[in-house]
Amino acid sequence: MNLNDLLIPNAEGPDQPLTDPRATSADGLTQVFFRNLEAELLQLINAADVVVGCVAWLTNSQILAALAKKESVAIVIQKQDFLRPDLGVKKNWSLELRSQYSRLKCTFDRYNGTLGGTALHYMSMCGDLSITPIRCVGNHNSDKQPAFPRAHHKFLVFGRSLNSTEHEDDSELGALGEFQPHAAWTGSFNLTFNAMNSFENAIVSKYPQLVQAFFEEWSQIKALSEPLDWSSVWVETEWRIGT
Repeated sequence: MNLNDLLIPNAEGPDQPLTDPRATSADGLTQVFFRNLEAELLQLINAADVVVGCVAWLTNSQILAALAKKESVAIVIQKQDFLRPDLGVKKNWSLELRSQYSRLKCTFDRYNGTLGGTALHYMSMCGDLSITPIRCVGNHNSDKQPAFPRAHHKFLVFGRSLNSTEHEDDSELGALGEFQPHAAWTGSFNLTFNAMNSFENAIVSKYPQLVQAFFEEWSQIKALSEPLDWSSVWVETEWRIGT
């Protein structure tokens, strides 16, 4: 059942379908959406070179397919539910999800100039500066408590590559070179198929200060993140500042 297909009862005529009361700010920098969120998000992903962010769950195969075409992806998800079943999944859903994650790439490292001034810049582990596309953070709810702290963020930041031929081989910039965060997406929308059948909302902003705020928050959560094959039920940060 898709809640967005519900009709508003009308005693004087046909029942009324839900509309999308979307709006754009006067300066054109901020938009809000309530319907067809997957399509709106895919447009933003397709137009970007780099996508970073923090989302509770990432299981939507169409979104993952779009992310697989990007130069760089770096997303942090909730540790407990990083392989949570989604709507309509098949028997081997966990293997397929892992396969989709493996198709993503991240071509910038933690020495990338774009990260300058953020918590993530210059962090490493045994001298390894690489960033894997999907990592997790938080505690594992092994006792299945109904109320439990989660990495419940739902935001993405979209960037444009600033690569030039003179920087293509500059190791200090990483393989991607620097990039410019230019838009941020946030709201209630989880990156799952089930979210498409739910009442959800999303805000997209290109206001530079807001985009930078989301980018810096991503860098902090990424700095606390762990590999998907985590070993501790509690937060156990892998990286540290310095080499």
